[in-house]
Amino acid sequence: MKPILVIAFLLTTFVCFAQKQNTYYLKNDGSYVSVKDEADYIRIVREPDAGSDLYNVLEFYKNGEQLLIGKSSKVSPIVFEGQVARFYPTGKKMQLANYHNNHLTGLFYDYYPNGKIFSVREYSGSTNETSDDYRIISCLDTTGNLLVNEGNGHYFGYFGGDGIMEEGDVKGGFRVGDWKGSFRLIGVKFEEHYDQGRLVSGTAISKDGNKHSYTQRFTHPYYRDGNKALYKFLENQINYLGKNNAVNVNGTAIISFFVDVNRKIENIKIQNSSSEAINNYLTEAMVTSAKGWVPASSFGVPQKEPYSFPFSLKTEDNPIFY
Repeated sequence: MKPILVIAFLLTTFVCFAQKQNTYYLKNDGSYVSVKDEADYIRIVREPDAGSDLYNVLEFYKNGEQLLIGKSSKVSPIVFEGQVARFYPTGKKMQLANYHNNHLTGLFYDYYPNGKIFSVREYSGSTNETSDDYRIISCLDTTGNLLVNEGNGHYFGYFGGDGIMEEGDVKGGFRVGDWKGSFRLIGVKFEEHYDQGRLVSGTAISKDGNKHSYTQRFTHPYYRDGNKALYKFLENQINYLGKNNAVNVNGTAIISFFVDVNRKIENIKIQNSSSEAINNYLTEAMVTSAKGWVPASSFGVPQKEPYSFPFSLKTEDNPIFY
């Protein structure tokens, strides 16, 4: 599972209000769509229960079966707090996790599709779902036999619902030595070397036969020179584009887009700018910024992935963005 790691990650959403709840239609890559038939799953965010300040989060497969149940401190973006359960389409439990401020903390349980427990991992409370910063406590085969016990043994099996099959030795809860496996979602086979849980090197062979080297299994899109440089670039571009047509605005625009494997910026959407002119300036500036972006990757293979961030607008005699 490949949640999105950004500064103030904010996605464009399509909201339907009904009885104090919001309904969102999402694709498996985390992007939002406006039509239910185009969605892979549905998210409903309901008002907090009496005496609580946490919103109720429910997700459903398109056939109506429950996918997830949990709580969030925000409506959008979701910031999980407390226990979150995920389910297979059959209704059997897939995962049971605990979160604090959207970070995994404590014990994380994975289950086989037959309902039996597969593995237990322990998170420190400062990691996201794509991080390897955790300890493997136990791993069991489909009959219940222990493969890893109290952090020691030989791990063999899948990793959550992501379709990663892998095996290797575990010592003191950490991956050690050589590991191998496959990731069916993108069609790669991989070999990795670990030192006390730290990925030293990895090599993946993609379905087209190309070899990819990496030191992180998953990376997310990022602006090569950093966020400050991105904001400065956008400010300069927008002031240049609008030099003959100044528009006084105030607030925060939400910029959402995809970074594709060739660093092209696609599907740009602007929220909350309160000005069509500003929308056009921001869109053109984002397209121009494409050469500065590094695309996401999975096992070293570039991937198309959504990215969003807030961009502040300041009203002055000659308005600027910062």
